[in-house]
Order: sequence, then C-alpha cells, then structure tokens
Amino acid sequence: MIDQTLLNRLKASIEGMGLNRVQFGFPEMVIKEVQKAETLFKDFSKAKPSSQDAYKAALSLLRGDKLDDWAMDLVAAAVSIPIKEQRGRTVLESEYCDDLLRKYENDAYTGDLWRLTWYSLLNSYLTYDLARTTTEAGMAGFTKLRRLLSRTWPSIDKQSGQLAVPDWVRILRDESQLLSDSPVEKYVFYQLAADAEHAALLALIDLPTISRAVPILENTGAVSDEIFHVQITGWILDGQKVDLQIVNAPEVRVKEQVAIVTREVNDLLSVLSNTFGSSAQPRSQQENEAAWGLTRALVLKAGGLFGSHYLASTIVLTPQTLRIPAKKQDSSFGRVYTVEPTFDGAPDGWLAAFDGFHAVQDHYDITRDGGRVRIILSGPVRKVLEVVKREMPTRKVAGIKAEMFVHNPRAYLGDYAEGVLDEEEKPDERADVDTVATSFHLEAAVQNGSIVSTTLIINEFYADGYSGSFKEVIESPEALSKLTAKIGDALSDQRLMVAFNEFDLTLDANAEVELDRMLSILRTWQSQGDAIIKLEDIYELSDYSDRVDGIGIAKPIYVPVLQKEKKEGDEGNGWLPDDLTPILKVMLPGSGDPVLVPLTKDWVEKYEGKVAEAEKSGAATVDDPAIPSSLETAQARVLVDGFKTLMGGQDSSGPAPKPGKGPDPSGPDKEAGKSRKKKETLLVKSNFHSIDYVEARKASLTPPDDVQPRLPSTLRPNIQLKAHQLYGVAWFQHLYAKAPGEVRGCLLADDMGLGKTLQLLNVLGKIYEDEPDAPPSLILVPKSLLQNWASEVEKFFTPSYPKHLVLYDNELKDRKQPRYRIDEELKTKGIADLLVPNWVGQNKLIITTYDVLTGFEFSFAKQDFTFVICDEAQRIKNPAANVSSAVRKLKAKFRVACTGTPVENSLVDLWCLFDFFQPGLLGSLEEFFKTYRKPIECKSEEQVKALRRLQSLIRPQTLRRTKKDIAADLPNKFFAVSGQDLSDRMLKPVLEDQDLLKVDITDHQRVLYKGGLKRLQEARQEKDGKRRGRLSFDALHFMKAVCAEPYCLPGKKFVPDPAGIDVHLRNSPKLAWMLSELEDIKAKGEKAIVFTEIREVQAALHYFLRERFKLKPFIVNGDSENRQSYIDKFSAKDGFDVIILSPLAAGAGLNVVAANHVFHFTRAWNPAKEAQATDRAYRIGQEKDVIVYCPTIVDTADSLYSTFEQRLDQLLKEKAALASTTIDGDDLSQMLNGSAGDVGFTEFMASGGPSTQTAPRILNIADIDQLDGNSFETFSALLLSKMGFLAQVTEKRQGDGGIDLIAINNGSGMLVQCKSSQSASIGWDAIKEVVGGAMRYQSKMPSVKFKKVAITNQRFNATASEQAAFNHVELIDRPQIEQMLQQYRITDFELDEFLIETT
Repeated sequence: MIDQTLLNRLKASIEGMGLNRVQFGFPEMVIKEVQKAETLFKDFSKAKPSSQDAYKAALSLLRGDKLDDWAMDLVAAAVSIPIKEQRGRTVLESEYCDDLLRKYENDAYTGDLWRLTWYSLLNSYLTYDLARTTTEAGMAGFTKLRRLLSRTWPSIDKQSGQLAVPDWVRILRDESQLLSDSPVEKYVFYQLAADAEHAALLALIDLPTISRAVPILENTGAVSDEIFHVQITGWILDGQKVDLQIVNAPEVRVKEQVAIVTREVNDLLSVLSNTFGSSAQPRSQQENEAAWGLTRALVLKAGGLFGSHYLASTIVLTPQTLRIPAKKQDSSFGRVYTVEPTFDGAPDGWLAAFDGFHAVQDHYDITRDGGRVRIILSGPVRKVLEVVKREMPTRKVAGIKAEMFVHNPRAYLGDYAEGVLDEEEKPDERADVDTVATSFHLEAAVQNGSIVSTTLIINEFYADGYSGSFKEVIESPEALSKLTAKIGDALSDQRLMVAFNEFDLTLDANAEVELDRMLSILRTWQSQGDAIIKLEDIYELSDYSDRVDGIGIAKPIYVPVLQKEKKEGDEGNGWLPDDLTPILKVMLPGSGDPVLVPLTKDWVEKYEGKVAEAEKSGAATVDDPAIPSSLETAQARVLVDGFKTLMGGQDSSGPAPKPGKGPDPSGPDKEAGKSRKKKETLLVKSNFHSIDYVEARKASLTPPDDVQPRLPSTLRPNIQLKAHQLYGVAWFQHLYAKAPGEVRGCLLADDMGLGKTLQLLNVLGKIYEDEPDAPPSLILVPKSLLQNWASEVEKFFTPSYPKHLVLYDNELKDRKQPRYRIDEELKTKGIADLLVPNWVGQNKLIITTYDVLTGFEFSFAKQDFTFVICDEAQRIKNPAANVSSAVRKLKAKFRVACTGTPVENSLVDLWCLFDFFQPGLLGSLEEFFKTYRKPIECKSEEQVKALRRLQSLIRPQTLRRTKKDIAADLPNKFFAVSGQDLSDRMLKPVLEDQDLLKVDITDHQRVLYKGGLKRLQEARQEKDGKRRGRLSFDALHFMKAVCAEPYCLPGKKFVPDPAGIDVHLRNSPKLAWMLSELEDIKAKGEKAIVFTEIREVQAALHYFLRERFKLKPFIVNGDSENRQSYIDKFSAKDGFDVIILSPLAAGAGLNVVAANHVFHFTRAWNPAKEAQATDRAYRIGQEKDVIVYCPTIVDTADSLYSTFEQRLDQLLKEKAALASTTIDGDDLSQMLNGSAGDVGFTEFMASGGPSTQTAPRILNIADIDQLDGNSFETFSALLLSKMGFLAQVTEKRQGDGGIDLIAINNGSGMLVQCKSSQSASIGWDAIKEVVGGAMRYQSKMPSVKFKKVAITNQRFNATASEQAAFNHVELIDRPQIEQMLQQYRITDFELDEFLIETT
C-alpha cells in the first residue's frame, strides 16, 4: 500500500492546465510543463472550443440528439463534466459512452481524429473527479477513457512529428506513465526514496527497492542515416554486468528479484521506446540529431554508458529553453545590463560562437577535446535569440530599453519568449532582471511621538509567480531626503523605474502616491528636532544604583580561593593534601571560565611589598608577572589582604578545578597579550574579596500568623488560588511592605509545578492597582519562557491587568536607538547598544531575556523598577558571569530570585542569589567559601553549627514548599511496581530499594544482550585506553537499546520485524507491555506521556501507536520549535492520546497536566532530571492521580547478572537518597544539598555494571605496558593526582615543548616527560626534552618551584641516570611505578573515565 497521506499531498499539490481542481492528477515534476501547455498550444488557440459550447454539446448527446462531427469533437472537452440538467450525470457514465469512444478511437487509427480533440479527451481524463464518482458506470467510463488514450497515444505521437511540438506532447513522451493503470504510484515511490524523512517508510509499504543498474547504449548507423537507431545492449550494476529484464518500466527483474529502476533511467527508457522503438519511422538527419540530442541528455542524467565510440563522441545539444541572466553595472549614464543567454549543458565557447555571427544560426558547431559539439536551435529558441541580436548589440542594453527589459523580459523578447524562458534559473546565474515589478512603502518607527527611524519595505514580484519582501533601513532625514528627490526626478522624466541600492523600484501610479507619503514623513522627521543620546545622558552616575561604582573599562576580577582538603579515608583521592595550596582565581568580565594561577606564601609576601611601595610612591597600578594584567593599587591591596587572611586560615575550602581544566602555562600571558577593543561598562561593587556593598535587613521579617493575601480585581473570577499560593502572595506582600528600608528581596524556591508565576503575577497586579504610578517591573527569563509569562497573564487575568511588553525580536528592534542618534564619543567608548529614551512607554511589566539585559545594560540600569524578578535564576549563579554582574546593577525597590533549584553544584550558587537581592547578608564570597559546607559535607561540629547559622540567615527571605508540603492540593502520585508474580502490579506512593516494575527479557533480547556483554568484555581487553573507554561506552549504549527496544540498536534505523507485528512484539517485551497498559488507559479516556531520548525508539513508538490506536502522536525533543503549541494541541484533544517527549524537552515552563500517566520508557542518567520530567504532569492544575511507570527489563531465568536497566535503577535510587540527606530534618537542608548528579561511568561499572563479569580490575604494571604514549601520559597524570597533585597533560596542538604534563602541589610542582616503551632500556632523550622545556614553563609560572621529572614504564640506562643526576632530573621508572600502584590503587574504570574526561 502507498502511504495515503503522501498520496493525498501529491494530489493536492497538482494544478494543471489552468483548471481549478485536479482530483486524479500527475506528479509535481511535470506541473510546470503542463501549466504552460495551454499557453504554448498556439496551433489551436483560435479553434479551441469554449467550455460553454462543449457543455451544450454534451447535454445534446445525453438528450439523444443527433450530433454532427464538429459537435462530436466538442463533446470530448466535456465527457467528464457533470451535466446539471441530467441530474449531474456525465457522458462517461451514460449509455452513449461506448459508441462515442469507439468513434474517437477509429478516427485516431485512420488519422481523422483532430489532435485538439484528443487533447480535450486528455484534459477530461486528468480532471475527472473520482471522489464524486459513486457508480460502477462512472468508474468503468473513466477506465475506458484511460485505455482509449493509452491505445491511441502512439498514433497521436506519430502525427505530432519531432520538431516544434506542444509541451503536452513532449510531456506525454517523457511521462507516458500518466496513461497507465497506476499513473501516480511511480512518482510517489520516487519521492519517498528521495526524502530522507521517509527512508524508514519504504520498508513498511509493499514497493520494490530501487536498483542502481544503468544501461549500456549502442547505435545502428549514423545520425546522417535514415536507419539511425539507439538501443540498450546491456546493464551495469556496481561495476559488473548483470542480467536485467524489463518487466514493465520502471519495473525490472535483476537476479530474480523485482526492482524499480531510478527515475532518471525510467525517463530514458520512455524516450528510447517512443523515439527509437519498433514503430519509429525513418527520419531526416536534422530529426535524428534532435532525437539523439534529447536522448543523450537523458543518458548522462541517468549515468548510462556509451557502448560505442561513435555515441560517446557524437555530442548534440538541443536546448528547448533558455536562461538569460543579466548582470548590472552602474555607469555615469545609468545602469547597463549585460545579458548572457545560456541553457542546461551549454559548452564552453557557446557565447563566443553566438557572438561570432551577426545573425542567429540554425545550429552552431563547437570544437572540444578533438571532437565536435553541435547545438541545434529550435524555432522558438532561435526567435528569442534573434531579438537579443537585434535589440541588444554586443548583448548590452541600457536606458529605457533596459528598463523595459527589466520590467517585463517576456514582452520585450517577443511572443516566443513565454515558452522559451526558463523560470528556474540556477543560483549562480540568478539574474538581476527576473523581477517583474518592485513596489515600495515607507514605514516610520515612532516612539513617544517622535520618529526614530524609517524603513523602506520593498516587495519584489518575480516572473515565476513568487515574491520577496525586503527591508532597507533609512537612518537619517538626510538619507530619506536624497531618496525622495531621486524618485521625484525619475517620475518627472516619466521613467519606468529608479535605482535604490541593489533594487530597481517600479514607478507607477502607486509610486506617486507613496512619494507624497514619504515627503510627509520627511517633513515631520525634519521638524521634530534632534533627540541624540549624549555622553552626559549616560555618564551621570546619579541615575544609577548605589551599587554602581563608576563607568570605565572593566578590570579583571581576582578572587583568591583554596583547594579542597583531602577527606579522611580517601586514600589519596583528594586533589591535594591537608596543607592547602592557594590558587589565584582570575575572573575576567564577560568570561565564565576563570584562569587559575598557583601561588606560594613567598609570593604573597613579595607582592605585598610591591603594593606597599606603590602606595608609598603614589603609583596608580601594581604589576607582577604572575598576574596577567595590571591591577589598580587599591584593588591590589584588597587582593593581598584577602590572601593574607586566607593563608592564616588553613581550614578554608573552595572549589577545585577538575583535571584537565587547570591553567595552561602559556595561557594567561598569551591572552593578556592580545589586543582587544576596549569597551566601557558599568562597574559594580562585587563583594568578592570583602563586603563592598551592603543593603541592610531587619532581623525579624516573619509575617504574622493571620497574614492574609490581597488579590487584584483583575484576577478572573473562575481562578481559585491554592492555599500555598494564597500564603505565597501574602508572604510577598508582607515583605514588599517593608521594602526598601528593612528588606530588599527574597528567594522563591518552590518545587516546580507549584505555580510560582501565578503567585508573582497576583502580587504585581495588586501593586499596580494600589500604586498605579509605580515604576514598571522587570521580569528576566530564559528565551523559552518569554511567551509563557505573557500567556499566563492572558489566561488568568482580565484585559484590565497592567499592560505588559515582551521585549524581544521586533519589539526590541523597534525600541533600539539608531546608531546615528548616539553621541560619537559614546560610540568610541564602545557604548552603542542603547534603547530609545522612554522605551518603557505605558507598560508596567517588561518581560525579556537575560541576553537582552546584558546587551542593553546601560538602558536597563538607568530605569527605575518596582520589582526585578529573575525567573529560572540559576542563570545568575556564576559570580563572574556578565549576566550576574548585570542584574546587580539594576535599580529596584524589591528583587526576587525565582528557582526550584537554588543550589545545583555548590553553595556558591546560593551566595550569588542572595548577593543579587540582599547584598552583604552572606558576607564576601571569599569568607563564604571559608565558612560553609553543604549538609552532606558537614563532618565536624563546627561545620554543623555554621550550617545552622546559614539556615537562620536565609530563612526569613526564603519561601520553599515542596510537593509534600502541599499534598492536600495535589492528587496522589503512585509508582507502578511488580508484585511477586511479574503479572501482578501494585501502586505505591514511595519506592523502596527493592521495588521494580519488572518486564522479563525475551530470548531474542537475551541473545543480543549477551552479545553486548561480550562486546563489553572485549572492550576491556583493548590496549588503547581511550579506545577502550569509547568501546565500553558503546557497549553500554548497545545494551541500553537492547533493553528498551531491540529493533532500535545504535546506528540503525527503526524497521519493524518483516515477519509482522505479532513477531515484533513477542521480541520487544517492554513495547508490548506498554501497549497493553495503554489499552487500559484508553478505556479510561485518559492521556499519557512517554519519555525517551532515543530518536529511533521515538520512531518505533510512533509507528506502533499509529498501528494499534490509529494515533499520530506528537514527538517533542529538546530542539523542537514551538514545543508549547504541540502541548496545547495535545491538551485540547478530548479523550485518550499519547505524546512522546525527550527528557531534554521537560525543562522549564512545560506544563502537561492533561496527561496523568507518565512512562519513563528509557531512564535518564540523573534522578533529578527524571523527577523533573515526571513533574511536567504532576503539578498544580493536575486533577487526576498521576501514575509513574519505569518498566525495567530483568532476566528471571538467569539471576547471575543484573541487566543494564536494573543496575541503573539501583544507582538512580542511591543518588536520589544521597541528595536528600539532611542533618536534623530541617526543611532547608535538602535544598542546600543541591540536586543529585549524573550517574558516572566508573560509578556504574564499580559493582559489576550490567554484569558481574565486568567488575573493576586493579591495574598492574602489565596493564601499563599495554598503554600507548598518549594513554601513558594520562595514566601518569592520574597517578600523580592520586598522590595529591593537581596534574594536567599539556596541550599538543603546537608541541608540548618537552613537557608532557604539569603537576602542582603546595607551591611546588613537577614538569614531567613521559616515555612509554616496549624496550627494556630507555636512553637519555627524556632527560634532554624535560631539561629543554623546563625553562619556558618555569618562566611562565615563577611562583611555583618546579622539579624536573622523567617517568617510564621500563628502566633508564646508565647514561640516562648519569645525565639525570647532572641535570637535576628525578627519574621514576618501572620498580617505582609498581610500588606506587600498590600504594595508590587504580582501577581500569578509573583510568578509562580519566582518559575520556581529559581528551
């Protein structure tokens, strides 16, 4: 069966021969040609019967009237038209049909059938409305008409001859399939095969595969002979000759298999049959050349082969159409166009040959590669070229002729141009003259009554029926004045067009009207005065927040932090030992990646001396080679004082860089040396080193017990807030009433799905009811949530709600200050992105993105706001990021950080949020580093006490409710689990460790899964560590796919089992189980979400949901555009439905409460992300109990191993439990722990992974011998990191300078050269390389005392040892590595993961 949807789409796209509707149709590939047939059918243009005459003749026939021959010919054009007077009956379903068609057929055989009559019958056939034909007689009549046309076509073709035939004849010669029993099926197949989107569909419909066999052609006679003939003598497939039989083109048989030849080969077969078939008549040389020209073009297109030298060297081109691109050049007397007539396959030298004659020739001979190419011109092509010769000497045209040519090239080139000019020009030949007309319209951008810019909207209308719209910004009144003067002069001269930039604007009556409008706009613009943003408008610091410290070039921000201490019992797993090494963390504005420079106590003392000297001498800056750029003396003092404080507190801690992410010795200086354009910005007090800026907070902010919310009158009457939402509104209003004197903001940390947006909109709505003149409020959101906030306003509030503006895209463009209206001095300082004055207008809510804020920070920072709300506030958790700095610069009475995950990675996240809305409360960033730990990290009583102090500090300004807290307002959430018998299913509100929803593995899966285990075991034997890691990952993903859907293995497209759906589902137990569950859900009329990130599994689910339930479920991935529109359509549909989501799509703002069944068909690697996905359905607005399904493949017949899914389920539960660990059950402890991390490779494999046969193995020296050079370097870095060093393999892009890795520990370090070898003895090359490279690295990091080290898995020889002693190089060879491996145990999984991370 052919896919009906695609077939309908093809039919719907067909519009042929100027008729309004074509039900039966023909393929898109011939639409254009057929549409031109009416126009090109010039021989019969006058004699063509009118539709009224044909209708009258058909009515007379059905009444039984006797018709003459002329009337009988008229009926041909109306045999398929329903005759109203005959109750809608057609001639084809009448008793007169057989006699009429028999007469036409006899006339065709005797040569008496007029070609126009046959053409009318063809029209009737192509436009026959099968959809309304319900009678057997009607269907029979249609079949008879098709057979008549098929039988008589050869006679009509012969009658048409070879030259200057109408396009409809040429089309039928190429596409005779249109008259077959299945005229569309071939083209549907070819379109499917060419569309990658439908690649998998080919396997699902009963169609043969495409054979890539190509024919070999040979000839009989020469083109000068009447008997010239071309025939196929063999076939080639994959470079080999094959026996191919043509069954019924395009159907062939190859190697006993039925196949379809390619579309190009089929087109060639059709022409060979019609042109050189058995019924072909003798032809003249000119006819042979024309026929061979057409055939040869199709041979080349099909990839066919010439079996004779004669055919290969006889090149005849017979262009039927021309392209006439024209290139324009501006000259002192106007534009000059040079035309270059060409055609498909035009050889080099064609234009030279054309230019070589004063008159157009019938044919042109061009010598090429020792042979001859003949170009034979058809009559219409020759007529067009004659106009080019006559009207465009040397192929150039200018002035009024050029305008006429540009305005309407077909009219300019004569009657024949309509059929000759090719509308589909190639991109590289795109003409400057294919525009039929160009209209224009001026639009003025008005802000607060002033014109800020104008835009000329230009609409080009092309000869092919398409159009294009363009915008040209006119930024100044002066530029507009020049354009209006130019248009006015051209109109006075009665020109047809006027040049503007690259456009030719059409001058007609509409242009005169538009010129009057443009002049009116110009006068207004010129009279409104100058509204330039001046330097003093931006540099007046009193307009900004008190936290803004000035305007200038942002200096690097240096934050000294310390490495984490080694934990007790870690066996060297910590990055550094307990004696901590200070690291200078350089945070450059605009970059989220800090640069770390290791420093020693000695350096701090020396640097303090430099600072003191600068203070004494009055020097403005302090320089030091360890710091990439100069520091102002005051800032340097803050830095060194901070270091002295930290050096005195050895219990401090801070974030440590991951391996491979540390400093490259060549990095800082190299970056500092680059010249960058200096851009001035607002400078902000950072609170990093010390408390630079504090906004006081009252100690007690607790609202009274009886606090009540005050809701806005604009809240729709049918909207009822939940109890926790009412309290949230009251809590906000209580705090806001104390702002700004006693409190400046708060943290809304509710779980996702509890209605944070609705609470805040109610607060804002009531504020503007009470304070209508209050400044606007700013809501900062990720781009994906822009429309979510706007739609919530429209959904929950009446139109009287305060006006809101989504400041993005066109709204942003309309409010951007034009560059020409910005003070030049501002632009030289890099300040050019500004919003127009009074950009807020009458809006009270400004909804925009974080990126827009950072791009226009001056305009936002000058604006007073009532509220500033950071939604999804994790965007401001990096203290050095531009966006974090930008939100600190805003002026607001009250600030809100809104996020369900205030802590994701470290407590620094929390500090950043509080520094935004209550700066100074949590101290400086450095002090915060020293003092606080996550609850899960608290080991000592002192750390526990510090944590409790932190909780006390943040509690008054933190509102945190989880779904447990509001259980009364939510339906139940249950997890489906298996009972003792797998067929039993229970629903439990909380999962225990042993709970699983078990689905037993099938024999088909077991074979594949054991194959995956074998691949994993083989991967563990791979010598190359990086390759071993990749192979191991591949094996794991393979086993994951086997468990999920064994027909969706990695690297393969989903194709159902060819044995049928029943066999497929017997082999795919999880899919079969889910379809069974969905049957029950369907019976209840409920909806389900199915989560999986595997694209092919999504395709499989889509297929089976369509087959089983006749659904066409939406598939929403993280990269899906307009994802909310899919959710809205899914939600609006009544009754049962399923939507397929990737967990990536389950991010912020997605609400799918229409579904109450959640299937995690494949599991996420992170329990928090999986819970987030579930919460798309389990949230406020859900009215039904939510059931969560996590089907897990198990092997009940073999208990010796746990499947991949069993092991992943166990680890996800462990991760979730660890994240929920608290000290004393405090409600903030879990929040401060942050979300659970991803399950890692080593973690997954540590206890056997998906099999006890893949348990971790301790590495020994024999394993190290198998490592290649790069892997040995990585192993050495891992070994040194086990010893407490921060170790990093050096970059190799420009050579490592003799140093393979750098290791740093407590102000000292190692510069290491690694030599992996199979030889038992190693020479002194390693010593030479490390000595040669050490100086460069030491000079880059002068504060670190390096020693030179050479390490090998073998032994150094005597010469190497002697040279090492002389050059002070420490040697580590085989015995020492063996000893280290005993002391610092390393597993193969650890090495593999380390290799992957550092690649």
